[in-house]
Amino acid sequence: MCYTGKGDDYRGTVNVTRTFESCLPWTRVQKCPHHAFNSGDLDDDLVDNYCRNPGSGTKPWCYTHYEDCNRNYCDPCGLGSCYDLLDDCATLVAEEPTFCQNNLEAQRICRQSCGFCMMGKPKPVSKVKCRSPPFLYDAISTERIKRRYKVGDVVTFKCKTGIEIERRICLADGSWSGGNFVCGRCPNGWFPFYGKCYRWFDTYENMTTSNEICKRHSAVMTSIKDENEFKFLLRLRTDVRPFWLGLMFEDSLGDSIWLEDGSTVTFNKWVSGNNKGCGYVDKTGKWKGISCNSVQYLSVICKMSPSDRKVCNDARDDCEEFIKEDPRACGAHQDFAWHVCPKSCNVCNDRSVVTCPLPPIPKNVELLNKIKDLFPGTMIEYKCADGFILANGNLRRACLLNQDFTGDEPVCVEKDLLPSPNNRIELRQRSLDGKAGMAYTADNDALKIQRSGKLVTWEFYSIYDGEVAFQVWRPTSKRDKYELIGQNIIVSTGNHRSRSVDVPGDDQIDVKKGDMIGFFLPKENKGGITFDKCIARYTFGDFGNQKEIKAKIKKSSEWNVGDVYTVRNDKDKDCKIISLRVYVL
Repeated sequence: MCYTGKGDDYRGTVNVTRTFESCLPWTRVQKCPHHAFNSGDLDDDLVDNYCRNPGSGTKPWCYTHYEDCNRNYCDPCGLGSCYDLLDDCATLVAEEPTFCQNNLEAQRICRQSCGFCMMGKPKPVSKVKCRSPPFLYDAISTERIKRRYKVGDVVTFKCKTGIEIERRICLADGSWSGGNFVCGRCPNGWFPFYGKCYRWFDTYENMTTSNEICKRHSAVMTSIKDENEFKFLLRLRTDVRPFWLGLMFEDSLGDSIWLEDGSTVTFNKWVSGNNKGCGYVDKTGKWKGISCNSVQYLSVICKMSPSDRKVCNDARDDCEEFIKEDPRACGAHQDFAWHVCPKSCNVCNDRSVVTCPLPPIPKNVELLNKIKDLFPGTMIEYKCADGFILANGNLRRACLLNQDFTGDEPVCVEKDLLPSPNNRIELRQRSLDGKAGMAYTADNDALKIQRSGKLVTWEFYSIYDGEVAFQVWRPTSKRDKYELIGQNIIVSTGNHRSRSVDVPGDDQIDVKKGDMIGFFLPKENKGGITFDKCIARYTFGDFGNQKEIKAKIKKSSEWNVGDVYTVRNDKDKDCKIISLRVYVL
């Protein structure tokens, strides 16, 4: 194997799943449970779109779908078979020499023909050695440093001026875990939140023993000062086990105080017993009082105040890449900025740092936030003037340490000069397809047309080859009556591939804002337009109000443009994400 255990130490560059689906960048899945800026994942090396194992997976994995946070396991050691999904891959490569480089689906559908199977397999961990761990300016090793280490070996470092102790682990690629400094940073297994470090201990102990556990780690039983901290702590525990509150009832005050600093408890979620001496958070998040001497065995969350940082430095050498990926990284993710990139995000408030000069505001562009001092990590945001649309560049840019900005100057042009899509849905294979002889549309943002003009391009994913009539519908003044505005028939949709089909000038449909796109699948030789049912917890967007058109039609040519048809709600009454969009000019 090229990793140990469950793959927590895997640091390779495999970026496809075991079924050859492309992995999504960790910086762009911020609505999912795990991502590059999540406080619980900051030491998991979630870079680019490489397979990793944050959380409780059984092996390295990655996200594959933006809309519903679907994920799949990877085969980073190359133990599985490598093959083509299509029968005509050799033909595709021969007819189009750049197919493998330019087609986003090539890595998945034609993996063998495109040569991706030839990529070198990583070394097994038994043949990997780590050199001596890197020098740390603020910490010393508690043991003698050796020249070579095996994967899984541990070297412990202690902050020279503070309480932090960090275990550096030799990883499966020959690198070491940890960052460029130890002091003022949360140790292994502790998670940052607004400048403090927290750790949930999966124990069954009484109040006294739980307090001792925290003291052994130079910490205290956690206080909860506000709603944000409370929600963070509920997420921190890996199950719904109750945990002790670090408070005591003070008779002289007639109120509870936090053991952390002696302050009075102001924020609370008490439901009972708030004057019994001690308290805990139950499995539902409610606070309950209990005698401090009672026989109650619970888990505990410890809270630690890290040492002061003597020197401002980044924990990683690639902080600039994270900020380039998301210019909001420093401002929107304070724990990431504090724990990982304090220098690049100017968390240290070093006033000697040179600020970035504000770039000139381009033509047809408006600056949304006027900031006097553009320190590293600070983001400026633009918008296109009314009547204009972004053609090139970036509307969000962040100041870097070298006084440059991420991205490029935004270029906005008149809306009428560029076709625009009606949605940003991923055009990819999905789990279901429509029934033969049925026409589908939906009264939702995903399938509504966002501007008036001519429909110039259809884009879709087809799981198998066949015919599809892509249609445009317009609601009438009568309930459940839609007018067919136009349709474009695609005779051959293709097999296992995304398609972009430009509509010839004479066949372009005149559409209005609010019209709805859809498709009809003929009784014979239907194309494979795919969709997924929404997963309520993770689906982001408007994909409901699915409609079916009631018509006993078998062939695409039997539809009459201009006729009014009866629609009904989808029989399944499901929210569906369909791999379909249009461009309107």
